[in-house]
Amino acid sequence: MTREELIKQCRYYKGEKECPSQYSGFESKRFSFFFWIAEKTYCNSTDSQRRKSANEFFSQFPLGIKTNIQPALAGELLGMYSKGRDMTEASNINGFEKTFISSYLN
Repeated sequence: MTREELIKQCRYYKGEKECPSQYSGFESKRFSFFFWIAEKTYCNSTDSQRRKSANEFFSQFPLGIKTNIQPALAGELLGMYSKGRDMTEASNINGFEKTFISSYLN
């Protein structure tokens, strides 16, 4: 897929160089800054190995909810959420699913 096609799949990132203030300010939607960064990484990574790794990372932690989020993008979102966390704990997967992804989809 081209970068433009990937951007069309995003809810936050629209090709900007810098994160818009609406996503980084104090009044911004919960987690929106992290969503923007994950989507930017997803769209601007020209490394097919990175996308493959994101797919594989995400597939290790199946969610109980169904989404239409591309696995590589979901992997970037999960990677953003899991920084500094032990992802083997069920509570972290539960938090990712119930809080992070739910907020992303709304």
